[in-house]
Amino acid sequence: MPISLETAASEGEFQFKNVQRKDITEQNGQKIKLTFGMLVFKHAGRVSRPAFEGHEITCPRGLEKEDYKLKALTVFDRTNEDIMKTIDTEAHTQQKGFVKKTDVELDIGIDFKKATSKSGEPLDIYGSPSGDVKFTVPADEELLVIGQKSGGWLQVKTKGTKGHVSQIYSKVAEAFYDKKDQIGLESKESATDIEAMIKNGIYFPKNKETNEFDNEKNPTEYASFLYYKDRETGEENFCSFIMAGTGEKIHWKDLVEFSFSGIPVYDYGRFLIGKDKINPQVKIVSFIVTKLEKIERKSIQQETLDRLRVDDEQTKKNLAILAEARKRNSPQSAPTKKSGGGTAPAKKKDPDEDAEIDALLTGIGDDDVDELPPSGDTNPDEIPGLD
Repeated sequence: MPISLETAASEGEFQFKNVQRKDITEQNGQKIKLTFGMLVFKHAGRVSRPAFEGHEITCPRGLEKEDYKLKALTVFDRTNEDIMKTIDTEAHTQQKGFVKKTDVELDIGIDFKKATSKSGEPLDIYGSPSGDVKFTVPADEELLVIGQKSGGWLQVKTKGTKGHVSQIYSKVAEAFYDKKDQIGLESKESATDIEAMIKNGIYFPKNKETNEFDNEKNPTEYASFLYYKDRETGEENFCSFIMAGTGEKIHWKDLVEFSFSGIPVYDYGRFLIGKDKINPQVKIVSFIVTKLEKIERKSIQQETLDRLRVDDEQTKKNLAILAEARKRNSPQSAPTKKSGGGTAPAKKKDPDEDAEIDALLTGIGDDDVDELPPSGDTNPDEIPGLD
């Protein structure tokens, strides 16, 4: 049984397995060199694949298949405290406010400015200069100074707390730092520098007007599911989908038209390492389906459809023309042409060596996760799980 994300965050350690390098050519002819860091996980004296079980998630739009990628928009229930403890980030949990400059001791470095209580008592943080107290922090908590206002006020923010996923990435960074010369990161001075490169794919919606986090909407993520196809036989190999209560295995195609919820197991064994960013190649390798719902996709012209009335004769004529068009355009099986000399069998490719190159490049060039669509973006009232 896989350990939980929470256990992986608090116990055990990642160990460097090896580095993989690949040269690929994009459709435009540009050549790209890719470097992958491969990791294993040591826990309770046992070294194994880093596969960790998460909390229940919902995939409101079903599965999507694109080339060699199998993915789904996943939604996390913000009202579930255990889920939020797992996915929360420092940025999302930071609080901002103002303190009186005379109430704090300052620690100023080359690229930072920190403030702590001068009196040794808990420090009041105000919502605005001379406004009301917004929250209080312990006397020994360091605040990050992010600005200064007239009248002797400093704008500050708390450090925030790391959820289990962020804590796991901290451990990943430590494993990579130990082998930084092998993966092209020799210029990094600490594991913290490497951790800052790791892209977290979980998106916390923001208010477009204020740019503040909108905690009325659920966090989301585009999750990748294990998928590859044997180049020689054409056989599909994909994430193990299992129906709760029956143990029945489900084909991925059965989940395209349904919103579904369940318990995932994530594989954290592979990371794409770039010059400025590390892209986790995290994939869901097993998924227990706990709930299925039919997706009701209404047309954006639904009100117009409901209002329109077309007479029966015209409807029959429309359907007859449509049927004839479908018959005329239906694909015909092309005759196969045998080659006299035959061809050499295609070289079988190890699925771990990337049958899905496009999937490996997911996220390259993106500046941050704010580019993901907000959870309430598309027909929110008609898709289960979205707000």
